[in-house]
Amino acid sequence: MTGFQRLTIAAAIALLTPGCMPHVMHGPRIEENGVSGTLSLTLGRNREVGDPSARILPSLYGGLRRSWMASEGDGPAGSVGIQLPLLLAPVLFDANSGVDAVDALLATSYLDIYIQPVRRTEPGWESGIGVLGSTALAGPYVQVGRFGVEQGWYTTQLVTFTIGNDLGEGAIYMPTLVWRHRDIGASTAANFSLGLGVPLTEDAGQTLVIAGVSFELGLRGN
Repeated sequence: MTGFQRLTIAAAIALLTPGCMPHVMHGPRIEENGVSGTLSLTLGRNREVGDPSARILPSLYGGLRRSWMASEGDGPAGSVGIQLPLLLAPVLFDANSGVDAVDALLATSYLDIYIQPVRRTEPGWESGIGVLGSTALAGPYVQVGRFGVEQGWYTTQLVTFTIGNDLGEGAIYMPTLVWRHRDIGASTAANFSLGLGVPLTEDAGQTLVIAGVSFELGLRGN
């Protein structure tokens, strides 16, 4: 088994435990009325992985999101998205990896439902609530931030709970601070995040430091 395969399997194991989870791949302001895509990379330190060489574990996700908002003026907005673990692909298609492909995919693929109660026509203070969910984890979250036309700051306050028996039980609080830059002409945005994973229960692992970046494509409107 090559070093890359060992690292990939170690990352897969980490993603199947409460110690390493994908972050929310968008900000509090719903910026388009349509379909957009996201590529998200996070790097987290997880000392519970058996392979001592895997001290910094990457988490690479791709996603699609469908958004709706009021046709005119201020009003409610919402989105539904799905996140898929691209880093697990080599493991899922390797029959000798020892990883159950279906279980791994369902446990690490997330449905993201997000609601912004009042989306204002002009960017400013924005907030919303959402939830990430898979067969293994459930994570309600709140987002609050302030935006200009092209850039802004926001925070995501996420709490995750394990819901699969194979993963044990545990809860982690995951606060994140994000700087966002929007390129209006290219219909893209980049979100640079820095956060923590703080165990709320004894069996939820150690405190993690997680840095990430998400690139959004196909955005429309403001």
